[in-house]
Amino acid sequence: MGQIKQNKIITHVQYIQSLYPKHFKKVHCSFGASGKIGGLSPNAFKKLSNFMQFAYMGAAEYEGEKLPNAFLRMKKLHRQGDELTLHQTLINGKKVYVLANLSLIQEAVEVVKEYYHQKKEFFLKTPAGFPEALDRSPSPYYRSQGWVDIGYNNYMFFTNKSMAIKTKSFLESYKGIF
Repeated sequence: MGQIKQNKIITHVQYIQSLYPKHFKKVHCSFGASGKIGGLSPNAFKKLSNFMQFAYMGAAEYEGEKLPNAFLRMKKLHRQGDELTLHQTLINGKKVYVLANLSLIQEAVEVVKEYYHQKKEFFLKTPAGFPEALDRSPSPYYRSQGWVDIGYNNYMFFTNKSMAIKTKSFLESYKGIF
């Protein structure tokens, strides 16, 4: 299998956090040592929990402020006039919704397509489940319906349209701290 090519802007693509729809299953402590809310403010966690759950992160080096920082990077560009964009693309005949700032959207779409076509599996301690989600694999990981890059990038992607729309709306309108 080939490597993910180095892109102009998007790097460190291995740090992918899986998201589940709200009522999928109860994840007791998604963030390990970061506690029940993963470095998010209680208000932000409550709002996000209305439409999504976070998969178990399970690796101390990725816990702490990784999730709020991922949201802050997108929000900061949005405040600077780089609007958040939700782009629908087809991969393996399935709709995938990529959320990124306008300046990054085309590159983010290409990276997400590469994830699938290379069948590249990204995970912290458990697989992220993106190829399985599109292939409807018998693997239990296919149930993930959203993914956020918690590394150094500004994008998310979803197979659940409602979750994508609600996440975009949350990022655009949320006024508090993450």
